[in-house]
Amino acid sequence: MNRLNGAHVIAIITFLLPPSLVATIAFLAGIFSFEKLLALMTSWPMVTFLFPFVIGVPLVVDRLLIKSRELIRKEQFHKLKSTRTQIILLYQICSFGSAFAAIPICYYNGFTTLETIYGTSIAVCYVFSASVPLSVKFLQETDKQFKGIPIKYIPIIPVKLKTFAVNISIAVGGGALILVSLYCLLWRFENFPELGFTTDLIFFRLLAIVSIVVVFQVIPNILMSYSNIRDIGEIKRFVDQFSGKDLSAAIALYSRDEFGEISERLNVLRENFSEVLQVLKQNTANIHQTSVELNALSGTLSATSSGQAANAEEIAASVEQTSANIASSTEKAEESVSVSDSTFESINSGHQLIVGTEKNVNKISEKVEIIQQLADQTNLLAINAFIEAANAGNEGKGFAVVAREIRALADRSKVSAEEISDLADQCAEFSAASVEKSNEMMQYISRTAEMSHEVNNSSKEQLASIEQINYTVQDFNRSSQTLSSSSEELSATSEALVDTAKDLESILSRFKLSAN
Repeated sequence: MNRLNGAHVIAIITFLLPPSLVATIAFLAGIFSFEKLLALMTSWPMVTFLFPFVIGVPLVVDRLLIKSRELIRKEQFHKLKSTRTQIILLYQICSFGSAFAAIPICYYNGFTTLETIYGTSIAVCYVFSASVPLSVKFLQETDKQFKGIPIKYIPIIPVKLKTFAVNISIAVGGGALILVSLYCLLWRFENFPELGFTTDLIFFRLLAIVSIVVVFQVIPNILMSYSNIRDIGEIKRFVDQFSGKDLSAAIALYSRDEFGEISERLNVLRENFSEVLQVLKQNTANIHQTSVELNALSGTLSATSSGQAANAEEIAASVEQTSANIASSTEKAEESVSVSDSTFESINSGHQLIVGTEKNVNKISEKVEIIQQLADQTNLLAINAFIEAANAGNEGKGFAVVAREIRALADRSKVSAEEISDLADQCAEFSAASVEKSNEMMQYISRTAEMSHEVNNSSKEQLASIEQINYTVQDFNRSSQTLSSSSEELSATSEALVDTAKDLESILSRFKLSAN
C-alpha cells in the first residue's frame, strides 16, 4: 500500500470503530450482559468476520486509487468517472455488509435468535445512520486524488444534496436505532423481570444510548461543517490574495461540489489573468525598451532632419541662383545665336561680293587680253603701214609719221594693257585668296552658328532640367521642413511613451505572479 491517506483512514475507521459502538449500544439496550459484551469483543468470530473489511477494503480502495492515478497520468480522464463510482459503491456495499456480519458473530457467540435479530437490527440502524456521513467524508478524501481534473469528467455532488443525505441518514438511522434500543429495553423489562430492569435503569440506559447516538452523529456534521468552513476560508483567502494583487498561489480545493467548482473556475481565472499579466509585462518591457530606443532615434532624427532642412534650404537657394544664371545664359545664348545668324548673313553677303569681284576681275583680264591683242594687231598694222609708207617714198612720209605715232600709241597701249593685266592678275590673286579666306570664314561662322544653336538648345534643356530640379528641391525642402517638425513631435511622443511605459511597469510590478 502507498502512503496512508485520508481515504484509507476513513475506510479503517468505518470498519474498526462501529463494531465496538454497536456492541456497547446492544449491551445498553439489554440484548446481552456485560460479561457477554467482554466475551464478544475478544471472540474469534468478531476478529474473523470483521478482519476482511478492516484490511481488505482499504487495500481494494488503494488499488482503485492507484488505477485512478495511472489513468490521470495517461490523460484518460473519461475513465475516471467509472473508477470513482466503483470506489463509492465498494465503500457503501462493504459498509452495509459489515452490519450484516453481526449475524454470524452473534450466532457463533451463542446468542438466541431474538438476540441475534435485535443485535443485527441495531448494527444495521447504526451503519445506516453513520455510513452516509462517513461516505461523504470518504468521498472528500478520495476526490483529492482527482485534483486538477475538469469537472466535466467527474461530475460534482452538490453540497445541498450531501447535507440532505447526511441529515436524512442521521435522522432516520438514529431514530430507528433509538426506537430499536427502546423496544429491546421494554422487551427485557416485560419478559425478563429477573434481570432487574427498572424504569429508572431503562431511562438511564436509553439516555446513554441517545447520548452515544447524538455524539457520534453530530461528529460527521461537525466534520462536514468544518470542511465547508475550511473551503469557504480557502476561497476567502484566495479572493483576499487576488484582491491584494498576489497571484502566486492557486486555490487548493479538491472537493467535487460547488466549492470545488468555484475553486476550479477561480484557478482558471487566476491562470488566465496571470497569463495576461505576463504577456502585458513582457509587452510593457518591450514597449519601454522600444520607446527608449525610439526616443534616442527620434532625437538623432530630429537633429539630422533639422540639419537636413537647413541644407535643403541652402541647396534650394543655390538651385534657384543656378536656375537664374542658366536662364540668363539661355537668354545670352539666344542673343548669340541671333548675332551669329546676322554675322553669317553679312559674311555670306560679303562673300558673294568677293566672288562677284573675282568674276569681274577675270572679265577685266579677258578684256585686257583683247586690248593686248588689238595693240599687237595695231602695232603690226603700223609696221605694215610704215613699210608701205617707206615704199611710197615722199608721198608716204606723212603716213609714215602717222604709222609711227600709231605704233607708238599701240606700244603704249600694249604696255598699259600689260600693266593692267598685271594689276588684274594681282587683283585676281587677291580675289582668289579673299574667296578662299571667305570660304574659311564661312565655315567658321557656320560652325560657330551651329555651336551657338547647340549651346542655345543645351541651355534650354539645362533650363528645363534645372527647373525640374528646382521643383524637386523645393518639394524636398518642404518635405524636410515637415520631417523636421514631425521628428520633433515624434521625439515628444516617444518621451511621453517612455513615461507611460514606466507608469505601466510600476502598476504591473505591484502584482505578484507565480514562478511559472
